[in-house]
Amino acid sequence: MTTPAPLPDDASTTDAPAGATSAEAVEETAPADEPAAPAVANLDDLDPQQAAQIEAAAVDARVRRAPKFGAFIATGVVLGAVLGFLLSKIVGAVRHDPTNSGATAFFTALSLAMLGALIAGYLAVRADRRS
Repeated sequence: MTTPAPLPDDASTTDAPAGATSAEAVEETAPADEPAAPAVANLDDLDPQQAAQIEAAAVDARVRRAPKFGAFIATGVVLGAVLGFLLSKIVGAVRHDPTNSGATAFFTALSLAMLGALIAGYLAVRADRRS
């Protein structure tokens, strides 16, 4: 049984000459029309000219916080089912209903679970539009 070879990290996937560091590999593979920006963790470690180049090339971005539709709908189903089950048990106890309360609780829970899924889906769409 053989063990798989370790996967190379992102910086070493370029075709760099033997002994070249990852920064040299990035500089060699950069397109001719765009200067390669050095990989640094902190702009304070650079000289002002390099920091100005990096800041000039930087693009403002906005993080989009989209809701997870599946989580919204699943929560709506669970809340609707629990509410339907409790509602049917409470109404059956108040009315002293001698009919099959298990079937009534099941169908009430099922109905409110579907309604909960629709309402939660609507709320997820509204939250998605706001993001």
